[in-house]
Formats: sequence, C-alpha cells, structure tokens
Amino acid sequence: MKSLISITLFLLSMNFIAQVKAEDIEAHAGKELFKENCMGSCHKHDTDELLLREDSIVKDRQDLSRVVSFCVSNIGIEIFPEDEKLIADFLNKKFYKFE
Repeated sequence: MKSLISITLFLLSMNFIAQVKAEDIEAHAGKELFKENCMGSCHKHDTDELLLREDSIVKDRQDLSRVVSFCVSNIGIEIFPEDEKLIADFLNKKFYKFE
C-alpha cells in the first residue's frame, strides 16, 4: 500500500513539474514574440510607461487580447492566433496581472 501511495505522489509531482515547465516555455515564447514583433515597431522605448499609463484602454484580460490583435493587424505582422495569445499572456503576467 505504501508503494502505491509513493508511486501516486511521484506521478502527481512529475505532472506538476511538467506543467510548470510548459508554462515557463510559453512565457518565454511570449516574451520573445513581443520583443521580435512589437518592440521593433511600436514599443521601442519606455514600454513600462506606455503599457501602464493611467489612460490605458486595457481594463481587463479581454481588452488586452483585443489590443494585441489590433496591434498585430495594424503592424501587418503575420503570426498565428496562438502567438497572439502568447504575447497577451506575457504582457498580462509581466504588466497587467489580470486574473
């Protein structure tokens, strides 16, 4: 019985570690996509000040996703919707902290 519990706990911990690693990989990918596509065109300087200004139109997670989509379309970069989500997730984690 103890070995079954040990094996179960081991498998659960491995699953948790795999999820954390996947989140880290996605966060890094979002950061790199932002650096490559957004900082090179619109967000060259003072990114913190620009993204966190008081008159920001971004009030929640949905607004953030819409703004990222708008920017991608406006700039004319060709990335997948999944990449837009990675950028929005990165911005949310680093700057906005919406739930």
